[in-house]
This record gives sequence, structure tokens and C-alpha cells, in this order.
Amino acid sequence: MATNATLIHDTDRSVDGSYRLGEFSSYPDAARLVLRLFDAGFPVLHVRIIDVGPHRAEPSGHVAEGRAGLIGAGLGAWLGMLTGLVLVLVLTGVAWLDVLLGAVLIGSVAGGVMGLIIHWGTDGRGDREKPRRYVVEVDSAHTEDAVDALGRA
Repeated sequence: MATNATLIHDTDRSVDGSYRLGEFSSYPDAARLVLRLFDAGFPVLHVRIIDVGPHRAEPSGHVAEGRAGLIGAGLGAWLGMLTGLVLVLVLTGVAWLDVLLGAVLIGSVAGGVMGLIIHWGTDGRGDREKPRRYVVEVDSAHTEDAVDALGRA
């Protein structure tokens, strides 16, 4: 199985001052780089693998259409309630309960429809199918030793 891996010998400085040794499309490829460092005698406690890919909001399985619609309706109802509260505070001389209930009803219907549309558009997968990236970084104080160890390995 071919993977997309980039090994950066001249290193790139990251935001927190550590140095990026490599960027990989799979965790096993990133772990192999750390193993190469370990085999070359480098203290790997100064190395970390960072998952910079998308994060999952729904870790298990496929979301059914009904559940997607209910989640959307619930979120829409909350948004409708907040909108209704703002309208009640701004408008004068209106029946506040009617405005609030109407806003909740409209929000839940719109949210349910949007939930179903989003579910249909992603085929219920969300972002779970997007590619992930794993970055191998080393502490800045040990960068030269890590690059030397990679040269020996």
C-alpha cells in the first residue's frame, strides 16, 4: 500500500518552537520515522506525533436520516428560540408568547430540513472520509541531534 509521506531533512520551525521532521498521511508512517530515530539511538521522549487532520464529532457509525433531521430540528429550535427572544425584546405591542412559539416552530422546521439536506449531501459520513495528516516534531533543543540520527539511520 503506497502512502503519501514527506520527510523534511532541513526541518521547519513550528509555532511552539519545536521543529517538524516529517509529515505523513498515515500514523504508521509517522511511527516508522520515530522508530528510525529510536534505532539510531536518539531519545524519542523529545519527539511527538501530532494529528493535524480533521476531528470527528461523531466517532461511531453512520447517522440515520431521521436522527440527522432531529438533530437539525433541535438546533433550529434553539436558534428560533433565541431569535424569538430578541424579537420580543425589540418589538413592542406584540403577543410575546406567539412570537416565541412561532420562532421556535419555524426554526425547528428549517433546522430539520437543513439537517436532512446536509445528511443527503455528505451521504451521512460528515468529515470522517477526509484525509488525515500526522506531523512528527522534535523539541527545538534536540533538533540537530534528531537530524543527525536520521542521517545515520
